[in-house]
Formats: sequence, C-alpha cells, structure tokens
Amino acid sequence: MELGKLVLFLKRKWFLPALSVLIITALCFTQLTDLDFSVDFQDFLPDSDTVRAKEDLDELFSGDSSVHLILLTENNADDDVLAPASVRAGYLLSRELQGVSGVDSVNSIYLGYDRIFDMLTGIGLMDASDSAIVNLTSVFHRVVRDDNGSVFLNFALSDYNYSAPQVNSTAEDIRDYSDVFLSGDFKDRGDAGRTLAVLFLESDLAPEERKAVVKDVMDTCAGFANNYGSGNFPLKAEHTGEDLFLLEMDEEIDSNKIVLGLFALAFTSLVLFLSFRRFTRVIFPLLTLGCALAWTFGLPGFFGMETSPLDLAVVPLVAGLGIDYMFHLLKRYDEEICDLAGGSTTPFDEGESSSLDIYERALSLSVGKVKRPVILASFTTVVAFLTALFSPVEAVANFGIKCTIGIVITLLLSFFFLLPLCIFIEHRLVSKDKCPNPKDNRTPYFIGHTMNNISRGVTVYPVFVVIGILLVSTFSLIYAVDVEKSFETDDIISNDLDARATEHTLNKYIGASSQSRVYYYYRGDGEPGVELVNDMAEKLLYVEEAPHVVMLGDLPHTNSLLDIFSRAISHSPELAEKYSFSGKDHLPLTNCTDKQVEDFVKYLENNSTSYGLLEDSTFSDMIGNVFQRHGKGYSALIEIFVYVDTYGESSSLVYSLKSALENEDSSGEIDITLTGLAVMTVETVDGMQDTMLYGTLAAFLVGLIVLVAVYRKVSSPFLAMLPVVVSTLWILGFMSMFSISLNILTITITSLVIGIGLDYSIHIVERYEQERKKHDPEKSLKRTLKYTGSSIFLSAFTTICGFLILLSSSLPVMRTYGLISGIAVLFSFILSCVVVPIILLKTLRKKTV
Repeated sequence: MELGKLVLFLKRKWFLPALSVLIITALCFTQLTDLDFSVDFQDFLPDSDTVRAKEDLDELFSGDSSVHLILLTENNADDDVLAPASVRAGYLLSRELQGVSGVDSVNSIYLGYDRIFDMLTGIGLMDASDSAIVNLTSVFHRVVRDDNGSVFLNFALSDYNYSAPQVNSTAEDIRDYSDVFLSGDFKDRGDAGRTLAVLFLESDLAPEERKAVVKDVMDTCAGFANNYGSGNFPLKAEHTGEDLFLLEMDEEIDSNKIVLGLFALAFTSLVLFLSFRRFTRVIFPLLTLGCALAWTFGLPGFFGMETSPLDLAVVPLVAGLGIDYMFHLLKRYDEEICDLAGGSTTPFDEGESSSLDIYERALSLSVGKVKRPVILASFTTVVAFLTALFSPVEAVANFGIKCTIGIVITLLLSFFFLLPLCIFIEHRLVSKDKCPNPKDNRTPYFIGHTMNNISRGVTVYPVFVVIGILLVSTFSLIYAVDVEKSFETDDIISNDLDARATEHTLNKYIGASSQSRVYYYYRGDGEPGVELVNDMAEKLLYVEEAPHVVMLGDLPHTNSLLDIFSRAISHSPELAEKYSFSGKDHLPLTNCTDKQVEDFVKYLENNSTSYGLLEDSTFSDMIGNVFQRHGKGYSALIEIFVYVDTYGESSSLVYSLKSALENEDSSGEIDITLTGLAVMTVETVDGMQDTMLYGTLAAFLVGLIVLVAVYRKVSSPFLAMLPVVVSTLWILGFMSMFSISLNILTITITSLVIGIGLDYSIHIVERYEQERKKHDPEKSLKRTLKYTGSSIFLSAFTTICGFLILLSSSLPVMRTYGLISGIAVLFSFILSCVVVPIILLKTLRKKTV
C-alpha cells in the first residue's frame, strides 16, 4: 500500500492509530517513573582496561570516591583552630562524625591530639588543661618549623619509652600532618586559621548510598553546631568532595528538569500558534511530541538502557526535529488545499466535489510530495546520531541511540498519528460545503519578510553573498585548526556549587590536602617477591620527577608496600637485618630473597602494633590499604596523591608517569596498569579525536551514498552536502575563536551539523525540483524559499530555542552543548537557504545558455 493511501486509510479509521499510540504511550509511562538523571562520574568514562582496573581496585581498596572533606574555620577571626576551646569542640565534632552510619573512619588534627594525650599521659583531650593543649601545639610548631625538630621532639619525649627511630618517625608524621591538615600559616606563626577533617566512607556503598551518607554528615555537623554550648560553636564547617558534588548536582538537575520542560512547552506552543493560528495545530502536535518523548525514554527502559544527565538534551533535539517534520507535513498539506481551492471558499466543482474531497486529495498530494525529502532527511539525521556509537563513553553512545529512537518515532507518529488525527478533527470542525480559507495558511510577516530578503539576495546579489561566505569560511578555517579538546571537572561540576567553592578555598590554604589519586596497580601470581619491591622503587623515582604530585616536605605524598616497609623499619630497625633490607634507604639488598619479602609481608599482615602517635592505625591496617590477596595471586598498588585541575595538568602528569611503563616486559608475571581519575580523563580526551574523525566521516559518507542512490546522480547529493561542510567549518572556527573546547558531548557537534544541515538542504533541493516542473528558475526559487523555506525557518527557530533552553542546565557540559548546537543549527539554516539556491540558479542558467 502506498504511503498516501495508508495515511488516508488511517484518517478514516482515526481511532486505530489513536488507540494504538495511547496504549503504547501508557506502557512507556510505566518506565518513566524509573528515570534517573542523577550524576555519576562513571557515566562519563570510557569502557577500557584503565577503567576496569580502577573498578577492580575500588573493590579491593578504598578508592577516591570514598572520601568526604570538611574545612573547619574559626568563626572569630582573632582566634585560631588550635585554640583550646576550638580543639575541644573539633574533637567532639570528630567523635560525633565517627558515629554516623556509613562513615568508616575520621581523620583530623583533633583526634590526633586526643591520641597523643592518651598515649603519653593516660588522659584524653577533654581532661587536658588549656596549657597542656597550648604546649602540645607549641611542640608541633617547633617540630614543623625547625630543621632540628626531631632533636627537640626527642627531648620532649625523653620521659617516655620511645626509641630514637620512633621519635624521628613521629617527627616526620607531625610535619606531614601539618601539611595535610593545617593551613600554611601554622608553619609561620604557630596558629592556624583553617584545618581539615577527612571522612572515609565505607567502600562497599553504592553511589546513591554515599550521597545519603554525605547528607547525614552535613546534617550532623549542622545539628551539632546548633546544640553546642547554646549555639556558640567556635568553628564553621564547610563541606566538599566528589559525592557532595554529585548530590548538589542532582538537586539542581531535579529543579532544572521542570524548568526545561516548561520552557520547551512554552516555546513549542508559541511557534505552533504563530505558524498555524489554529487550536488543533497546537494541541495535536504537542500531544504527538509528548507521546514521542514517552516512547523515546520508555522503550530503552524496557531493554535496561541506563539514563544519564546527557539524556536531557534529547528532549529539545527530538522536539526540534519533530516540529520540523510536522511543519513540512502540515504546511505542505495546507498549500495543496489552497491550490485545489483556487483561492475560493466555495466548492470549485459544485455538485461534484466538496471540501471533504479537497481535504483527502490535498492529504494524498502532500504526503506524496513530502515523503521522500522527509524520509531522506530523517535517515541522514539518524546516521549522524548513530555515529555517537564510536564514542568510548557509554553515556554518549546511549545519547546517540536515544536521539535515533526519538527521531524515528517522531517521524512515524507524524505520518501515521498526527496527520490522520489532525485532519479528521478539522473535518469535523469545518462545514462540508465550504472549502478551507487560503488566508488560514498565511506565513507570519517576519518570516515571510526574512525569506523574501534571502530570495532577493541570492537572485540579485549572488556574487556578494558568495564572497561573504568565502571570507567567513577562510576566517573560520584559520581558527578551526586550533580548536582544543578537553574533558575536565569543570565540564561536569558547576563552579556555582557550594562544594566547588569550598574545594577552591581548601586548595588555596591547604595545598597538600588534595585527595585526588593516581595508581600504579599491580596484579601478580603467587606471592610477592623482590621483583615487585624493586619495580615499586623504580616507579617511585618517576613519581618524584612527575609534575602536579602533592609534596610532603621534599618527598611526594604516596602510599605503597614499599612505604609500609620503610615505616616498619623506621619503627623497628632490627627488621632491616632480618629481611635483608637496607637500614638507610629501606630497599632490598642484593642478597634479599623472594621468601624474605614474602615473610616480611606476612609479618606486617599479622602485626597489630599501632604506628605513631597521631593515627590509631596498625601495620596490619596499613598494609591492607595497599596489598590484598585473592585466589592464587595478589593485588598491590602505589597510591600517588596529585593535584590536577585542567586537562593540560592531567596530561602532563599522566604521560610522565606512563613513561615508567614503556619498557615493561608484558610477558612478565606482574601486570601493571596506571589508573585513576586523571588517567581516565586523559584517555577519554584522546579517544574523542577518533570519535569525531570516524563519526564525521561515517555520517558524511553514508549520507552521500544514500543520496546518490536515491537521486541516481551526483550533482544533487553534493549540492546538499556543500552547506554541511561549510557549516562544520564555521562552527569549529566559532568554538576556537571563543575558546570553547570540544568535550565528551560537543565532540558530536559535527555529526549534528551533518544531520540537521542535510535535512534543510534536502528539503530545498526537493522542493525546487518540484517547482521547476511548473515555473522558471527565479519563480521556482521564490516559491521554494517562501513555502519550504518558511517551514525550515520555523523548525530551525524551534530547534535553536530548544537547545538554548539547555543554558539553564546545572551541568556546564549541557550549557556548552546547548549554545554550540543552537549556533550550529543557525549556521546550517543560513547556509542551506543561501548556498543551495545560488548553485541551483547558476547551474540552471548555464544549461539554459
């Protein structure tokens, strides 16, 4: 059955498509209740060995995502966070936080103070006098400030049973604690304006569970401060951390969803009303779009496809393209009615025909003339969005799939639901003995005026128009070659968040506080041996030379099996001789055997001795954080604390650390992977280049092949492609000019330009070829731009507004995508309405001559 006859059949049996669509929509709504647009950094990472290594590592050890940071600042600027009253208040708060469900442990300077008092005097912090607290702070300051701090500490601890190695180790811990937990003014003045409390969440918590724990922590802090000493809590608590970022982003996204929906509804309704001035032409397109969006999100839900915040961009995209199809169908239908009516409101063959005949004939003619350009345009758009499957990021690939589903569904519903239902209802509202009024199909003045000016420009001043396009294209090419690629925290996390502001403050005043980490992840068979330890020592040499590594004094902040060995030997020097390690640099001697390394590890695994004065941590606890047995092998890691804020910093860090892996023997018994968020960030950006290149080429070639197969000649397909190429150049030049980088979502912008640009070009080429059968070139062009051009104008305007709505999103990546996509659609519209007509006229004039 021909498409036009099928639409006519459905129009007469309107209840069939209406009932079917409503039933499927109702089923899809059952899936919409489970939609989750919450933010998870894992959504933006590729499926790779590096990511899988990080996931394995997180299952065995505490990962980056399990840390929550609290910056404590004095409420009174004249006091400091180490004043006795503040120390006691901070200690009580730390103890309160230890009791929050989901918090594994808490680390703060105040708990360190309490442990020192308990171990040295047998009384806790709360029983210590103000002078004792002040004296302890003075000891800390002296150890941190003086080069001979260890000598002074040895004197201070002379009444206690501490060996010289233990004293030296404790002095090193105090200096490290000062760097990590106290602001830089402590080393200079002996008082501190800020201190840090680190909360380690239970490692087996799911992302949503971690967010709930963070919320409980914040509520606990607020409640404790309000109830402390009649509300006179001396400290101000500010929170930050990855899970808090995600929690605050989720809250903003929840509110943004409503705003985005209302704006999209308002803009679409306004455009439909101004275009058609009929109640039915507003209600039924909106109903169709609502059903299409329900299907778009509901159908993937039946197949278990996950939802990410990126999917919010599907709404304006599907709405904009859906309106495009509806405009072309309904506008062309109205044109055919006016042509058949001959400008009269009475039957043109009285006694034979009625307006009902006109409706059905117009419906058949309009579908016949529009079906090929609409189907071709939708197909090329589908191909463009399916190129998102080249992306290594699953969320981006799912975004492309959902856009494809939305486009196909909207096209089908426009033909088989909107058109039959809308025409049937309008038949009921119009008297059968009258033809429709041609004035009802008037184009809004502004649109008609704009399209007339474009028509005049391409027919009267084509040379100037071409020169202008060439100049802009040349300028864009110069800039486009320098467009940057990036994937940074700022792409996902808004700087307006409270947690983000706290992070900046924390990094400013406590530089060594960063909890971001990169790992050398080791997996080996059997038991650990000398090879493992020596390799770790070699890797640590690279770490010392790497940029953006957090430094504690003169050494990088790391944690590894080798670091634990070093601490153990510092605490008990006799272990060096027992296990054939150097007593100076704590490395294996040449006569050290695999069995000795194995025994050393087992000794530490079963050692419940507490290490140091500041942390209530045993050697067994510490080694469990860097070494785990599983099955017939083991996993170990070198944990490297880093501070990276941009892609450039991440890149320089990662490539420096990767250089240590270049000469690794892949056939060895130990597998080593460099992983961590910074590594995955660099890997994502590097993969984006292939995504853009392959995706753009695939979209272009498939679109070209399909067009050649349909038109069976080369000129029309290349004509439709030309504005797409120029639009791509313009948008890349624009991004480079205004320092807008290609990120995980905007990397698909070239595919978007191809998809939408081809839509517009195909409609113009098809309409022009139809008009040329009746009119001369100039008149054909004017009619093309007047009718099809007006439809394209309206659909482009709706799509641009839909994308610009994304500027209200809380996700920076969505705001950037909305802005760039809107400008890309504008470029595609302008060039399709200018470049294609000029070439058509030039070609036909040559043939005439």
